[in-house]
Amino acid sequence: MTITASVIHLFLALILSPLLMGIINRTKALFAGRKGQPLLQPYYDLIKLMKKGAVYSTTSSWVFRLGPVLGLAAVMISIMIVPAGGIGGMLSFPGDFVFMAYALGLTRFVTVLAAMDTGSAFEGMGASREVQFAIIAEVVLLLGLAVLAVGTQEISLAGIYAGLWTNSISTLIPVTFLVAFVFFNLFYLLKTPEFLLTTRTRT
Repeated sequence: MTITASVIHLFLALILSPLLMGIINRTKALFAGRKGQPLLQPYYDLIKLMKKGAVYSTTSSWVFRLGPVLGLAAVMISIMIVPAGGIGGMLSFPGDFVFMAYALGLTRFVTVLAAMDTGSAFEGMGASREVQFAIIAEVVLLLGLAVLAVGTQEISLAGIYAGLWTNSISTLIPVTFLVAFVFFNLFYLLKTPEFLLTTRTRT
């Protein structure tokens, strides 16, 4: 039963992830005062892309072909670590949250490598933006999970989630302040003149 539930969790995570992207796009359009694209537009795009053949540049190497495969594999491994519905992950082990953070970091790394291998004039710009977003997302994720681990005295995601359900809500207060503090400092850094000047020089 546990294996079946874990497989269903992995399947639903892969199937419903484009829906989350559609919700994000509609929310951004709503705040911008626009109608936005259909909620299921990411599914339409995936179906359209799957009907097309693969076109590779003559300047790209095996790195460009291997990047998406490694990225998808790292994401699937990360999903199998995350518990859901009161059931531990398929790959649950002590310290798995650190492994998950590194797996997601590997996804960013192979994406940047694939972008740098395209031979396009805009490869540096795209890779630079991907790394900038990684600074915001992955550091906050790792620090938040570390604080949760300290607060619950657990070193696995399954134990952390179980500890959050059994302990009082006071465990969440340090995490909230930490995430807010890190986000504030990162966004403040992104708005500094030195950072903006460096970004404009690169682009």
